[in-house]
Amino acid sequence: MRAQTDMNVVQTGDGRFIEVQGTAEHAPFDRSELGELLDLAATGNSRLAALQRQALAGPSGEPFTVSSADSSAQSTQV
Repeated sequence: MRAQTDMNVVQTGDGRFIEVQGTAEHAPFDRSELGELLDLAATGNSRLAALQRQALAGPSGEPFTVSSADSSAQSTQV
């Protein structure tokens, strides 16, 4: 599947928007689709922030892995 819209979304830790930039690649998108794209971006940003918090809270000086393979995004030492 190819993306029909190029979208950049930056949010604060509490979910407020800092930057929203979107470009239709092949055909214009409507307001409803924009809302769906923002919802997808907010979900992805939230998941990414959770993984980043886990990485920062990991063991100091020891290699470890943070994975999004499960919904709890557990970290494991390697």
